[in-house]
Amino acid sequence: MKAGDAGRAHAVRSGTGWTLFDTGVIAVAVSATFALRPLHILLSRPYWFDESWPAALSRAPWSKLIGLSSSAPVGFIALVKLMPGSSDQRGRLVAIAFVAVSVATTYALTRSLEWTSRASARAAAAVAALVVMLAPATLRRNDLKQYTADAACALLLLAVGTAVDRNRTRKWLAALVAVAVVAIAFSLTALFVAVAVFGGLVLSAALDRAWRWTVEIVAAGAAVALLMGAYLAAVVLPHLNTA
Repeated sequence: MKAGDAGRAHAVRSGTGWTLFDTGVIAVAVSATFALRPLHILLSRPYWFDESWPAALSRAPWSKLIGLSSSAPVGFIALVKLMPGSSDQRGRLVAIAFVAVSVATTYALTRSLEWTSRASARAAAAVAALVVMLAPATLRRNDLKQYTADAACALLLLAVGTAVDRNRTRKWLAALVAVAVVAIAFSLTALFVAVAVFGGLVLSAALDRAWRWTVEIVAAGAAVALLMGAYLAAVVLPHLNTA
């Protein structure tokens, strides 16, 4: 048995599998993420200078969004436009929602690592999620910008990439391709994270001498590179403002 397979088998024997309790913890953590933010203030305080440009973009017609993609990711601004409610500052809820996604993903990512027991896995995951939830930058400010989306997309890519390395199935590899391609519409930094994730997967497979799996990862990575490149070429690069 290879080293990677032995580690995965040990995790299964230790009973560290996901249960309904973990789903409940994530639900509580997501709710707490919103509860800890002063929503009544965020939904009534006028946008400050650096928030004004994404706020203005959210008022642009749908037909103009792609043309404005050099200022903010199309997906992020689309979510701001779709946010229901009457408050002029309701777009800030999108930024907070991505913090909640980061909290949930951090728990899932940490929980999925090869711990020796279910209790230690849950304890470590809860602490990691709590650190993300209580990050001072997001507690003090929830600006109408895509920075929280950048963090959430990076964590999602890492979480799915970890699942790919642990399970080594085409189903999870296809999920990683899908997450990477969708993430680029919400975070351009997802491009660099995807390179790191696929590079790590190739290295892991090569170290285990799983050559056929290595080839499949390289093929999937090439598909992601092609699709991300097509998105950049069609949506972002033509609309850059060189001034």
